[in-house]
Amino acid sequence: AKYSLNQELTEPELLKNLTKLESDSQLLEIKIKIWKDEKGKNDLIKRNEAIKAEIEKLKGNLASLRNNKDGEEAKYSLNQELTEPELLKNLTKLESDSQLLEKKIKIRKDEKGKSDLIKRNEAIKAEIEKLKGNLEPINNKKYGEEAKSSIIRQATELELLRNLSKLESDSQVLEIKIKIRKDEKGKSDLIKQNDVIKAEIEKLKENLELINDKKYSEEAKCSIIRQLKEYISEISKAGQGRIENNLFEKIYSGLYTFIADRMSRDRTSALSYYDATRNDSTVDIDILLGFLNNEVQIVSNIDEPDYLNLRQYFMGLKDRIIKRFIG
Repeated sequence: AKYSLNQELTEPELLKNLTKLESDSQLLEIKIKIWKDEKGKNDLIKRNEAIKAEIEKLKGNLASLRNNKDGEEAKYSLNQELTEPELLKNLTKLESDSQLLEKKIKIRKDEKGKSDLIKRNEAIKAEIEKLKGNLEPINNKKYGEEAKSSIIRQATELELLRNLSKLESDSQVLEIKIKIRKDEKGKSDLIKQNDVIKAEIEKLKENLELINDKKYSEEAKCSIIRQLKEYISEISKAGQGRIENNLFEKIYSGLYTFIADRMSRDRTSALSYYDATRNDSTVDIDILLGFLNNEVQIVSNIDEPDYLNLRQYFMGLKDRIIKRFIG
């Protein structure tokens, strides 16, 4: 009879049933971990034990099958049932759920609630690892590259930079609040909020590096050079005069807008920071013009502009201004 029953269900069919039961058991284990009342938890444990008994029975049937040639075919068939796009979609959903739980864990105050969230997250992470394992045997990986390119295409470099600037601004505001906050609990909450924002900032930076179309960075480079040349032209026409203290701050912030938002354009004349009637400036105009011409050359030498090397340029510009003119 046992042999006859085994013949009625082929190995691929038995494997499919086994996979279904194992999935049901895993779902019950998640529920058991988060279930609160003891009676409900005991009922779930009993149901899971019954399913586990069925799983062991199926494994025994599989072991006794004489015809194992379908084993590899079944494995391939199971992988074919869920395509790579479907598996990736499920994986993305679970990873998103896990990230959301991690944020909740950071800001959760009561220990019991935090413990429950951690357990749920661990269960989801286990599912994520299983899905990653299922993705490995997939024969056709072309969707992976297409999906990766598609995700990157969905957000332009400019959109990512705008989001990055917004988050960095939020983080700076929080850091100020953290410094002036007196009560420890309030300060701790602000630090947690800032940690979450900083994690998002790092993720955005990674996405920016993956962007294929660097058109915006090319435009930003050209705009920076053009603005520097406008400053040079205006200062040259003005000749010697008194330089206002905020000139360098305005030059820096005016140029920086080009890598933060394409819609921003510095149209403030450099002459706004001069008093041509006075000649008691501590900065020599020729030295200033030489400095700005050197900056034009530095920007021109950036062969493949992207958000990373443009930001590095501005970090260097700030240091050069301080070293040369402020001290």
